[in-house]
Amino acid sequence: MSNAWNQTHRMKRLVEGPMTTPEYNEWYIRSVR
Repeated sequence: MSNAWNQTHRMKRLVEGPMTTPEYNEWYIRSVR
């Protein structure tokens, strides 16, 4: 993968934050059910 793509992906992860982590997704799914 290109370095530019990695930088963009990293910044996107920084902006989205922990809300995109699998742990958060699991907790969210459990809380919704």
